[in-house]
Amino acid sequence: MFGRGYVIDHCVSTHNSFMREKIYRAYVTDVLKAIAKVNGITSDKRYVDLAYRQIVEETRTPEEIIDTISTKLKKLGEGET
Repeated sequence: MFGRGYVIDHCVSTHNSFMREKIYRAYVTDVLKAIAKVNGITSDKRYVDLAYRQIVEETRTPEEIIDTISTKLKKLGEGET
């Protein structure tokens, strides 16, 4: 297979490998956490929660975001960086 099909297959394969590794790490660390809990060691955090945090939720209003972007575009137009 040549061209786009090859690239797509490669991307899918790479993504699948990444996901398998992610699931494996989550499973192993959850088992270790369970073993620690049986032995009296507790933790309220999971590896998955720390390693794969979701993107921080936006706290600005839409107007504030628009103002920020507009200001930066004006600066670019004026030759500032």
